[in-house]
Amino acid sequence: AHSDIQRRRPASLTMVTSQRLHPTTLESDRLMLRELSPSDAEDIFSYASKPEVTRYVFWNPHVNIEDTHRYILAFAKPRTVAWAMQHKDTNRVIGIVFLHSINPHKRTAEIAYNVSPQVWREGYATEAARRVLEHCFTETNLDTIEGTCMTDHDASARVLEKAGLTFQTIKAKTRRKNGVAYDLKYFTLTRTRWLEARTA
Repeated sequence: AHSDIQRRRPASLTMVTSQRLHPTTLESDRLMLRELSPSDAEDIFSYASKPEVTRYVFWNPHVNIEDTHRYILAFAKPRTVAWAMQHKDTNRVIGIVFLHSINPHKRTAEIAYNVSPQVWREGYATEAARRVLEHCFTETNLDTIEGTCMTDHDASARVLEKAGLTFQTIKAKTRRKNGVAYDLKYFTLTRTRWLEARTA
């Protein structure tokens, strides 16, 4: 299935606000990035249930597989498009990379990701993010991709920077989790800067 933000047609982005987006299947060296499926719940629960995974995100550890099914369904909402990170060698889903807060008028979106701790520090989040960014800037009319992370989440900040985003500022008390407001580091990458880096 093809994403409604595909092929740089401005009119298609106006549809983002009212319907679900189905991602185009993407491929990188080690990953197949494809649409999430309810059958991915077991793989995702295996890491989404771990406190170390949810420490720096705005959702709590999954208690049971039903939590994971609800989590997968949440990606079906408008202004969001998500890819399962399926490892080519094992066919297991080791994470999710997604775009949210897609704004069809400003042509912006925010990229985010989560990865199983079994493969932390192996470059999978960066690999997936780079492939999605390439898709955004060559196959859609999005002009700016944003990224955020909690101020003490150094690993996520490194992923955003390695993917090509540049730190801009700290947004104070931007989001809340369990009643606590958190500051967020804010990063951006424009189509122009992405193209310049490709030709440098």
